[in-house]
Amino acid sequence: MRLMLQILLLLIIILLLRIIYIYSIFNQKHKMVGEILITWKIKTRGGNIKKDDDKFYQDDYYLSQYLTHNSDSHIHLITHKEKYSIYEFLKILLFIPSKIISLDYIVKKNDTHSHLTQIDYYNDSYLDICDKMEYYLVNE
Repeated sequence: MRLMLQILLLLIIILLLRIIYIYSIFNQKHKMVGEILITWKIKTRGGNIKKDDDKFYQDDYYLSQYLTHNSDSHIHLITHKEKYSIYEFLKILLFIPSKIISLDYIVKKNDTHSHLTQIDYYNDSYLDICDKMEYYLVNE
């Protein structure tokens, strides 16, 4: 009986540590999105940021260089919030990979999409990310 209690306690501790870890992932992701949006606005001197309200890309952002949204040339910052569900959170809790912890972007220039670029929000600098996104949007 004592062994069962110790195992149960250990499982509860592991579960709590995992929940704290998941919280830190989403907190870091949320901070990175905020920093990118602020930096984009500053770098482009007021460039357009449009939050998507559609169901398919809900809570993604479209970043344009000009004051109005440009549907032919923009950055699509992909948050994967449309995929948030209890099932996806349980997958993360059980150490199964899920897209909801990733943060990506695609550059759409002259109505042509680039490859998907994943942002490492623990190691990438938001300044470097914005520089790369602006470079791809202007130069390539």
